[in-house]
Amino acid sequence: MTAAGQTEQEQRANRALVHFHFAMAFLSVGDVAGADDYLTDVRSRNGVEMYQSVMDMIAVHTHTPLER
Repeated sequence: MTAAGQTEQEQRANRALVHFHFAMAFLSVGDVAGADDYLTDVRSRNGVEMYQSVMDMIAVHTHTPLER
């Protein structure tokens, strides 16, 4: 457990959810380039696993299959 009373897994899940909300905010106003820049930054700062988690959430939310 961390000082905040959350496991590392819970903290990562919460960060992924925050990244999802930020990316969706860009997309909801039609700023695809901004969303792409943000997601590129997520990937470089937080790694491929976090990036893929956010992309999976976006795909589920928008009913868009991901190409892998």
